[in-house]
Amino acid sequence: MLFSSQAFCSTNFSSTDFSSTDTHSADSEHSSTISSPANLTETQSPHRLFMSAAPSSGEQFDEWRVDTGYAYSVFDNIDLYVATRISSSEHNENRGSINRGFLSGVNYHFNHKLSLNSAIYASPDSEAVTISDYIGAELSGKYMLTDNLNLKATVDYEEWQSAIEVKLGFSF
Repeated sequence: MLFSSQAFCSTNFSSTDFSSTDTHSADSEHSSTISSPANLTETQSPHRLFMSAAPSSGEQFDEWRVDTGYAYSVFDNIDLYVATRISSSEHNENRGSINRGFLSGVNYHFNHKLSLNSAIYASPDSEAVTISDYIGAELSGKYMLTDNLNLKATVDYEEWQSAIEVKLGFSF
């Protein structure tokens, strides 16, 4: 089991306001929800595009992960999303290569300070023998300590590795 502590930044733009809260992005470390200024109305659209970037858990400082996708707000506090993921390789024999994959998940907002995110992702690999070789699951929770400081914990499971991350981040 791997444990890491990393800092990250967060930004969120919703279709009704440009606030610094991160309540409607699927899972954001460095995150932007993209919307058209023409859509600024009294009611908020349930449709969102998002992009999040974060350093990956690992021993190298130059490992990273970028997720881009679509989120749909089913209820006021539940979002369903699908996304694509691009990340640097965490396998020693593939160091420096780029991995691509898909993910799908649910984001539940308990309130404006606490959210829980779950995802299932697939990174197809030509060397994979079974589906469990390229399918993984991720569960994370985020608590906003102040308007500019949040705490995030992530449990990530893949057949070949599992990791626990605790991150302290600054939102702007």
